[in-house]
Amino acid sequence: MKRGSITLYLCMILLVMMSLVFAGISSARSAARRVIVAAGTEEGLFSAFAQYDRDLFDQYGLLFIDASYDSGEPQYGKLLKEIRDDADYVIDSDRETLVGKNLLGLDVSETETALTGYVLAADDGGSAFVRQVCQQMKQQVGTAAIQAIQARVNDEVDQWKSAKKRKDGYTAEDAGASYEEDKSKHKGNSSWDSAKPVDPSPTVDSARKRGILALVVPDSRGVSAEKVDLKQFLSRRDTEQGMNMIPTGYDGSLQKMMELEFIVEDFPSFTDESDDDGLKYQVEYAIAGNYSDERNLRIVSNKLVGLRVPFNLFYILTHEDMRLQCEAVADAVCTALLVPAAAPALSFTLQLCWSYAESVTDVKGLLGGGRIPLIKDEDSWRLSFDEIISFGNCDPNDNGSGLDYEEYLRMLLAMKSEQDLTNAMMDLTEYNIRQIDGREDFRLDCCIDALRVEVSAYAGQTEYTCERSYGYDMET
Repeated sequence: MKRGSITLYLCMILLVMMSLVFAGISSARSAARRVIVAAGTEEGLFSAFAQYDRDLFDQYGLLFIDASYDSGEPQYGKLLKEIRDDADYVIDSDRETLVGKNLLGLDVSETETALTGYVLAADDGGSAFVRQVCQQMKQQVGTAAIQAIQARVNDEVDQWKSAKKRKDGYTAEDAGASYEEDKSKHKGNSSWDSAKPVDPSPTVDSARKRGILALVVPDSRGVSAEKVDLKQFLSRRDTEQGMNMIPTGYDGSLQKMMELEFIVEDFPSFTDESDDDGLKYQVEYAIAGNYSDERNLRIVSNKLVGLRVPFNLFYILTHEDMRLQCEAVADAVCTALLVPAAAPALSFTLQLCWSYAESVTDVKGLLGGGRIPLIKDEDSWRLSFDEIISFGNCDPNDNGSGLDYEEYLRMLLAMKSEQDLTNAMMDLTEYNIRQIDGREDFRLDCCIDALRVEVSAYAGQTEYTCERSYGYDMET
């Protein structure tokens, strides 16, 4: 064996081992850089989502990033700069942080960010907005309570539909048949002769021309004159759209009822007597969708009267004394006018007038804070036949039973579609945030629910890229 051969052999072995060691170090260094870039990306995302809009959260419990920064236009470049700056606290080894310099001392710099996808609150018909509203209502009210409300409201709406169907099917011919049957049954009854031959239908028609609000708004209350420009509302304008991400919608049950309850609980109505700036009757806007408080209240009042008429009409039809009184007055009036054949038709008109007058009085009671049962009895019926003439001036009695104004509004809201409720929620939420000083340019369609970013960092000539997504649905 030649001298030095072992030394040469060991040097060659050592060279191979050192190559493996340095290769391992280089690989570990690259892996560490990738980890650092990923950690920086997540740090930037988490920091961005920690900057949720405080007003939205404080008022409605909703979590969104205002990407417009109250400018009225999306500022994605500004948002990306904030994400990059926050990511650099982890990625850039030369940047001083709260805990000193990057502990690994890796030379990773020149961080770049790109927005590769995002979801806005108004995307896909407001899917992200609805999801957060439903989650908030689920926590605030509870599923069991929502189910109870749904069962009650659905039952009330079904009763109304049934009553309306019967009302629509009740014709003058039916009234005529009833008239002839009652006349035959009660022939010679003295109460027919003693009925006052006063036709109140012209008075009712005249009162209708005064407008519904003149009849139903309590004397102690005025009507708000607030107006809005509907073109500025989210549902009436062109909106910003998200990019390359599908919104996460609500995947639970009772969605419509949760939206309904959010509107009733979080927005004011006529009986709340709100002192806040802006629209006072916001639940009414969700139902009517008009530009002023006065018009919204008028539309809702007419709807409530229309809702009450079928119930009141069929109370009259099932109450023999009331039906006979209408027929007696019709008979007396038509006999005096020498047109006795018109008595059945007039009886039909009187029944409708009486039910309408009672319904107007009901709505006046609701707006005054009272309660009105869906199906009345003798204790809850307010107007006698003689009081029809002055029904607009009658004070409703409140027997403390039945449904209040808010519960009747729930019925009207339940007749709207889910998308109509969603549009109303977004309109009102955006509108109310705009009433806050300094938030006049707030736009809900510039609010981010989820986003995806790509962060690139360089170490020498090597580029390290990481893409991460995050959102308030907590899916990463």
